[in-house]
Parts: sequence; C-alpha cells; structure tokens
Amino acid sequence: MTKENIYIKTLQFGADNFKEGVTYNQVREYLGKDAPPEGSNHELSFLNWFFDNFHQQELLSLERKNASSGKWLAIATLKKYYDKQAHMTGEAHQNLIEYIELQEARNSSKKSMIVAIIAIILTIITISIDIFKPFSNSSTNTQPQNKEQTFNTSTIEVNQSEYFNFIENQLKEIKAKQGINWLYYQPAIVNYSSNSTANPPLPPTLINCKFSDIQFTIQLDSLKIINQPDFFDYTNKPDKDSLFNMYGKGIIFSLPFTTSSSSNNYVDYEIINWQDCGTGNYNRLEYK
Repeated sequence: MTKENIYIKTLQFGADNFKEGVTYNQVREYLGKDAPPEGSNHELSFLNWFFDNFHQQELLSLERKNASSGKWLAIATLKKYYDKQAHMTGEAHQNLIEYIELQEARNSSKKSMIVAIIAIILTIITISIDIFKPFSNSSTNTQPQNKEQTFNTSTIEVNQSEYFNFIENQLKEIKAKQGINWLYYQPAIVNYSSNSTANPPLPPTLINCKFSDIQFTIQLDSLKIINQPDFFDYTNKPDKDSLFNMYGKGIIFSLPFTTSSSSNNYVDYEIINWQDCGTGNYNRLEYK
C-alpha cells in the first residue's frame, strides 16, 4: 500500500469503528509501517487532516482559528489529543462512500470492456464462417440472397408534454438497470437514409446527429442534466478515462420518428460509457 492511500485506509478504519470512534494512536497502530514518520511534515499534514475528519469535543475549533500558522495546528498542540476518542464526520463518511462507488464503477467498466472484446471476436468468427459458407455449399444452395433496400427515417411532430412523460418513465427503468448518472439536455434528430439488407438498418451514432432545440426539463433523483453544447467535442477535453471519472455513464435520446419499413413510431437511445471501445449501446423503443 502506498502512503498516498493511508487517507482512504484511515477512513475505512473509522467507518468500521463508527459508533465507538477511534484515537489517533489507534490509527497509527492500524497503519503500521505506512504511518507518516513521527514529527515529519507528512505527519503534520496527516494530523490536521485527521482532526478535520474525525472530531472530538475537547478539540475546539477556536484552537484551529487561533493557530499561529494560520492554516495548521502544530504537532505539539495536537499531541494531548492522541489518546482521545474521535468520531468520523458525516462528510468524511460520504467521501468514503463516493470513493467506493467510483472504484466499483471502474471495475464494472473494465469487465464490460472485456465482454465487449469477446463479443467482437465472436462476431468476427461468425462473419468469417458466413463468408466461407457459400463456397462450401454452392452446389446445393438455391436460396435467393437478400436484396439491398433503401430505408428512411423521419422525425414526427409530437406533443412535448407527452414526449417528456414518455422519456421520464423510460428513464426510471433504464437508470435502475444501467446505473446512468446524466442525461444530455437535448434530444437528437434522427433523419437519415440508409441502403441495407438489414430490416431495419442500424441507425447512425446519436453523438453525430444534429440536436433539437428542445431542452429536457425532467428531474430525477441524482440524475444530472448535461447542458453543454460542445460536450461531445473532445478537442479541448481530457482523455476518456478522466471524462468517465467526472461524469460516469450517461444517455442520449432521439426525438420520436417513423421509418419507411414500419407504420410504428420509435425513439432511439444510446448509453454513453467513456471507457467502452466505441459506443454501440443502441436501443430502440416503440413510441406510443
């Protein structure tokens, strides 16, 4: 364990002893060889952090305000509190929870990437089999090949209130299953024409679509609305790992549209996960 992680380890120790509290000496014993050297600047920093996040009644805030350094209490001032029980603050506990959730999300993303890579390999194998199959069965294959067709989609006019209610109801279920953190504030306009043997053909990536002037006013607990017109322009942004750490997974919806191959109306949505190899998390909902 690196010395930079002693803060997380201390928070975990405090959470394990949340009711009874911990002393600074207990923390040093728990950290063992990873504890900061006694009397060092590292210990001065760690001590002040500890008493900021683990409060005890006898250590008054007035002492901190009147500290000669203006920022930190001296080691000599704090020594008399080394064996006093201190209790983890609510803010420190919340910081630990957010750290654990972030680590779990990153581990989940790594697993998803492995699954995606395996899926790509299996797809390549399947395509290779399909390519060579006609050559091996050319003498007996009398089935006609699918003809390429042109498919068109066209955005339809809808009642905005009904559309927002539809999106909100879908979001509740999707958010629970996918663990998304944010919604892009404008829906995409899905108007395209495609020549394909698939029915219906795959739509284009929503990120590259033009976005509507409509802005979502949906409010769900802990779901952020990303209101940034250039959000998907990576030119002046950090790498995708950093974007994932800042925002996590999100979602883009399209406006309702109709297709030339069906009389039904649909809404597309795409899950944006920065750590995936591409997006590809397309889903199509029937809009009723």
